[in-house]
Amino acid sequence: EGMDGGIEGSKYYYSINEVPQDYQRYIWEPDQIPQGMEFVHYEILRATKWDRVLCYYYDNEQKKRLEFISRIFVSDIEYHSQKYDSYDFLYSKEYNGITLEFFEKNSEDAMEYAVCFLHNNIQYIVQGEVAMENIEQLANEYCDDVIKK
Repeated sequence: EGMDGGIEGSKYYYSINEVPQDYQRYIWEPDQIPQGMEFVHYEILRATKWDRVLCYYYDNEQKKRLEFISRIFVSDIEYHSQKYDSYDFLYSKEYNGITLEFFEKNSEDAMEYAVCFLHNNIQYIVQGEVAMENIEQLANEYCDDVIKK
């Protein structure tokens, strides 16, 4: 079953007001989106072991994507550090008392990077085909906002 957790279904939303109230608090968008990126949609994916809330951006000119994800686990989880989907683990480092884990994946089209962290049974992820420095900066901002909630 792995991280799929038994997919039950997914639904797309094109404005925050359409997103079910229970999931709105898990949506995060940075103050500054990297240049060229445009909002595409929100996605709520329900699975047996977790629900995923995704905010999707895309740069049509550069053909690059950027995603902000909250994966909400329904019970205490077996969190596997140093593993994230099909990405390769690079390193981890502390940021404001939270461990950020850095990953990369060499896909056919581009290098993809991801930074993940866990807080209160929720895995937060910034991933995309933009420079690792941008992903890290956005992950730090995401982390700051999660800690404030």
